[in-house]
This record gives sequence, structure tokens and C-alpha cells, in this order.
Amino acid sequence: MINLEVLRIELNYLKQVVKGILGDKVSREISEAIAALVTCFLYTNTYDSLSLSYIQTIEQYINQIQQEIEPYEYQLLMNNIPTIRIFIEKVKNEIPNANKIRPYRIENPIPKALFLNPNHFVP
Repeated sequence: MINLEVLRIELNYLKQVVKGILGDKVSREISEAIAALVTCFLYTNTYDSLSLSYIQTIEQYINQIQQEIEPYEYQLLMNNIPTIRIFIEKVKNEIPNANKIRPYRIENPIPKALFLNPNHFVP
């Protein structure tokens, strides 16, 4: 299970690292891609063709960072974003099955027996 507070901390860390290496625009792109994937993950019926493109964007920039920094710095980056890495792998595994997942429907959320008769209330 992914802890959202840890995900937020890792995302802020990743944004700062990316901003320092590739610039503010790329940092925003990665942040927006991860935010979109979180939405897709929470609401599986929103997975679409863009989900894969978000993952590819993130991985492309991570690979670009790997080319621009020393191996030990890259390893440090990877060690500091395990939740993001795990999350991306989970989403990757779900995307092919996204069309098979149907949103949960609540047919009768409140049983009729629980509705109170308004005539029973005494003012």
C-alpha cells in the first residue's frame, strides 16, 4: 500500500532534483504526469491512452537525468523515490486490465427500511 504523505514528500524531492538538472518546465511536466496517474489509479475507469504516455514521459526524463548526473547521484535519486517507482509499476500493471475493470456501482446505497417517516418527528 502506498502512503500518500510519503508519495507527496518523494514527489517534492523529485521535482526539486529535476528542476535543478533539467529545469522548471520539465519538473512541472513530471509533477503533472504523476498527479494524472494518481487520479487514474484512484478512479480506474479514467485510465486511457494518456496514462501510458504519462508513464513514458516520466521514464524518459528519468533516463535523461541518468545521462546527465554521476552514477552515485542517480542511485541516490532512485533510492529516495521508492514509492514513486512502486506506484508507476502498479499503474503499468493495471493499464492493460483497465478496460476489464468496471467501476463499482451502488444499486441501493441506503436500504428503504432505514428511511424514516417524516410524520414520526414531533416538533
